[in-house]
Amino acid sequence: MLRSKRFGKRLRMEGLESRCMLAGNVTAQVVGGSLILKSDSGNDSVTVAGTSTPGEYTVTGNSGTTINGSASAFTAMKVNGSLNATFLGGSDSFTFQNANTSPTIQTVNVVMGNGVDAVVIGGSGGVTISGTVNVTVGNGAADHVYIGDSGSAVTIGGTVNISMGSGNGDNAYVGANYESPITIGGSVNTTLGNGTSDYVYIGDCYETTLAIKGSVTTSLGSGNGDFIDVGANFGGSETIGGTVNSTLGSGTNDSNYVGGSRGGSESIGGSVNLSLGNGAGDTVQVVGTTIGGTANIAFGYGSSDTAAATGDTIGGSLNIDLGGGAGDSSSVSGNTIHGHTNITG
Repeated sequence: MLRSKRFGKRLRMEGLESRCMLAGNVTAQVVGGSLILKSDSGNDSVTVAGTSTPGEYTVTGNSGTTINGSASAFTAMKVNGSLNATFLGGSDSFTFQNANTSPTIQTVNVVMGNGVDAVVIGGSGGVTISGTVNVTVGNGAADHVYIGDSGSAVTIGGTVNISMGSGNGDNAYVGANYESPITIGGSVNTTLGNGTSDYVYIGDCYETTLAIKGSVTTSLGSGNGDFIDVGANFGGSETIGGTVNSTLGSGTNDSNYVGGSRGGSESIGGSVNLSLGNGAGDTVQVVGTTIGGTANIAFGYGSSDTAAATGDTIGGSLNIDLGGGAGDSSSVSGNTIHGHTNITG
């Protein structure tokens, strides 16, 4: 399968925290019920974790990072608003975990600078967030964002927005969990810049469930070898209530996968719209997916593009536009399509 060679890219948080680095300082304070963190330009690593006391969180520096100039953790009390974390240009990491007591955090806003950065929302113990999650990462290479990565349940009441810059090898995972459910009450919007070999995984569930009540919109720039994966595997299940919209730029050898594999199941309530640019050697697979609306696949004018739809149930039509490049091909088999099948190019 297309996806099998991608699993080796997965980077866990422990490896990032053990890096040899020149640590800095992070200030932490509670203002108007919101917990506010601000880093200096050092290489900072911070974990925010809830306690058994409602509205109380510990802010811990890792790998030599100090909090408010001290090696000791800071205890934030009477937090009932947002969590706002801003990091500057060092190679930074931020984890939010073990936060499920009421009152829950309303909104999480994380801004990372241009270093090699990592963000985990939903580490050990999981999290419950009543509103939206917004993560913005700068132009450093090999940045990683995880929404769920612990084996603990994650519940987000609103929308998840992830924006990453133009560094090479950036990765965004939404729902890459182990044996515990992830529920997102809104939509998931992910945008990555023009770096090469950027990956976005929406799902990638291992014996767990990912439920997104809204739509999924993913956009990657014009770097080569970019990859979008919307799907569940290894016994997991993914349900998306709205549409799936994926756009890849004009880089070569880009890939877009939608579906369940290796015992996983994929259900999409709306339509699926997949668009790839003019680069050569692009690939789309839609496999084992129940789609409530139409499935639309469109390529640019690059050569040797391939599209495959296999084992799907599609409520509307299947439309494939190969773009007219030399050596393009399509494969359609084993589907139940309630509309028409249209292949052009």
